[in-house]
Amino acid sequence: MAFFGSWSQGFRAPQTTDMYRLQKQQEIGEIESEQLDSIELGLRGVSDKLTYEVVVYNMNKDNFFFRDAKGLNVTDGETSHQGLELSFTYDLTEQLSLGANYSYGQHEYEFDHASSGVVKGSKVDTAPEQLANIRIAWQPTDNSKLELEWLHLGEYYLDPANEHDYAGHDLLQLRGSMQLDNIKLFARIENLTDEEYATRADFAFGSYRFFDGQPRALHVGTSISF
Repeated sequence: MAFFGSWSQGFRAPQTTDMYRLQKQQEIGEIESEQLDSIELGLRGVSDKLTYEVVVYNMNKDNFFFRDAKGLNVTDGETSHQGLELSFTYDLTEQLSLGANYSYGQHEYEFDHASSGVVKGSKVDTAPEQLANIRIAWQPTDNSKLELEWLHLGEYYLDPANEHDYAGHDLLQLRGSMQLDNIKLFARIENLTDEEYATRADFAFGSYRFFDGQPRALHVGTSISF
């Protein structure tokens, strides 16, 4: 078992592209360097069957540049981010193993911007609180493996005013591989249950926008080593 931690500060100077995106009522002098302060503490461990890691973090970001849902440029955004991340793998048997990753975060605006609908304490749009995946892997031989994975993306707001949201989605993925001498065969099925979902969604200029995710798809391949 080991404890670890880190503290960091960073900044990003205004970019030329940001300056060209300014609107009529804005001036270049309004843009300041984006600043970030973060701290994290964690615990990790390894045993014969279990490997795990747990991390908690706190981060604050000031003066970030973004365009809101009404098409207005915001040059002095402030947000805070606190959360928990954990991961583990566990050998159930010699052939069967279980693994998981989970992330929970609170992402909030720390300033008011009435024209954008931003109120201090409201949730950052397009930032889900929960992300997770669980994997179960079966390795019947040293040369073959089959893995089933569940992916979860939680609900998130689509606009800074937190008036519209996307419900999130759950997907299943199936992967397999087999080694035959110097030839490796592999295949995967993405979106196993053929769910309808969005890889990204937002609400802007009075309407929803959904960027459709891939329907069920089969990918196969092979590689040869010499």
